Amino acid sequence: MNTLEELKYYCNEKQPVGAIMLSGEWGCGKTYFIENELRKELEKTHVIIRISLFGLSSIESIKNEVQLNWLQSYIDEKSETKGLGEKGINTLQGLMNVVNEETKNKFGPIGFIINKLSSLDIVDFIKVAPTIGNKKVVLVFDDLERSSLSTNDILGCINDYCENLHIHTIIVAKEEYVKKNEYKETNKSIKYETIKEKIIYKTLVFNPDYCSIIENIINNYDCNSDGYKQFLITSIPKINNIFIAFDSPGILKKEKVLTNRPHNMRSLKYALHDFERIYKILHTKCFENIDGWLSSFICYSLCCKANLIDFNKKDNPYGDIFKQSIEQTLFPEEYDSNCITNGMKVYVQNGTWNLKMISEELDTIIENKEKSELQLIKNYYLDLEEDDLNKYFSELLERAYSGGLSLYDYVSFISTCKNLRIYNLLPNTIDWNKVNKGIQIQCEKLIESGEEQPSLINRIDINDGYSEVEESAYKIISDFLSERILEFEKNKQEYNCLIENNPIDAIRKVEHCFFVKFDMDMAIATAKGFIQNPNKRKRYIAENFENAWEDNYSNEKFEYQSSIESFKSLKEKIQAYSDQCEKENLKISKINTDNFIRILKSLIKTIQTKIDNEGEAI
Repeated sequence: MNTLEELKYYCNEKQPVGAIMLSGEWGCGKTYFIENELRKELEKTHVIIRISLFGLSSIESIKNEVQLNWLQSYIDEKSETKGLGEKGINTLQGLMNVVNEETKNKFGPIGFIINKLSSLDIVDFIKVAPTIGNKKVVLVFDDLERSSLSTNDILGCINDYCENLHIHTIIVAKEEYVKKNEYKETNKSIKYETIKEKIIYKTLVFNPDYCSIIENIINNYDCNSDGYKQFLITSIPKINNIFIAFDSPGILKKEKVLTNRPHNMRSLKYALHDFERIYKILHTKCFENIDGWLSSFICYSLCCKANLIDFNKKDNPYGDIFKQSIEQTLFPEEYDSNCITNGMKVYVQNGTWNLKMISEELDTIIENKEKSELQLIKNYYLDLEEDDLNKYFSELLERAYSGGLSLYDYVSFISTCKNLRIYNLLPNTIDWNKVNKGIQIQCEKLIESGEEQPSLINRIDINDGYSEVEESAYKIISDFLSERILEFEKNKQEYNCLIENNPIDAIRKVEHCFFVKFDMDMAIATAKGFIQNPNKRKRYIAENFENAWEDNYSNEKFEYQSSIESFKSLKEKIQAYSDQCEKENLKISKINTDNFIRILKSLIKTIQTKIDNEGEAI
């Protein structure tokens, strides 16, 4: 006979021979079982009155709680419209049948009702009976181990209802903790086992139907996020596996693992509530296997709430390589350390929600996953199944088209395409124009970000079987890095800022740094800086400008043609300013400006000579 049938049989006995104890671990669903399954089974024949002993500080308060709940149940049974109209008056008159004779004689039938309608102590006059109408009363005393009162005193109080009033009584507790509490109590003349033998005639160990409880919890869960409820419903089999047996062997024997696993349904409710925030982020970032993240989060939450995780232990210098965590040991099939981040763990531990931290951790996972897919195709393409190769390559190709690879990864991509082509394994037709555009997008991103110049550490030999389109794609990368465009762009930005406010440092920047050219942006910034600076700085710019550029235009990579056009543009702007100085009679500014024009003409002539010489050499 299962637990429900046992309790039904007990409650249907004509007269109880003692109380029944329903024992089970915290949060396993004992109270839910009483309030839902047992109440539903007995609703036509019994009235179940549940009293939580948690927080009740005296035996008198327990008795008052029983009286108050019994009275409420009486009113609920006797009146459909509680306390209203004729039915309400009839219900109150019916209370005369359950008050003691002394009270009736003192007030009389009508006087009692009138005098006590406004009294807060009406429960003091209620006589608790084993029946309400034609229904038997079942008293359920919950949370015995959580009471601050003496266990013996509580059981003595409960015994009065069971033995003397013949009311069917169920005591709900985690009995092992009741026994532990016995040793904390002092001046005890009777041991728990002794008084238990008198009052409790049978103890039932509650074996919950976790699948039913989990399904009910999720069906009744009120979500804030669109789609989360449906996600939980589809994840029920995954959640069930956390609370029921697994097939594959763990590090510990199956029975021992299951015994030590936390099975707290309240902790599950908290975890489902907390994971809703995480679900929204994972869903937004298009993570797959979100149910795996949910499973790992629940496992960690259960262990954390059960105080199984030691947060004060010293870090192992080798990490967790040689030792499994408690959550990995207890949930070897359900917990995946790759599906929970440090930010999520902190959220479980102390309730601190750090959206930025968790988002950054997930972004890093995405980035590493993308890299690992490329490495998988590059290094292990002959180990993959056909479907996996097609899937990974399609995703990789989309990122290559959109500029989603680093330059280093683009080179690996080109090399991988060549190898797959040779083995006739290319799953898709590659649009190399789109690949080239993606490379250019990545180059522009690097320029905008101001990153340092990377080195091309994964060079490829274009003579090693590469096709023309593969060579062209690689050349874009090679030229970008060999021409030191990133370095130039960064130096240019710094120069343009300095020339306006600190021209001395700007000139020194040109002297000591690499500039592949002098472009129109620099011409505009130089003209603006020269015009707005005082004469002292104007003179410095004019006297040092040509010498500063000498090392750069002597470099064979210097772009003479585009630079000479920019120098000419600068000269025109400075000439316009010279004309303005003459009109405004700014004589000193006019002298420094004309001197600068002379320097620019000399510089332009030198560069033109180099262009002419290169033309003759060709």
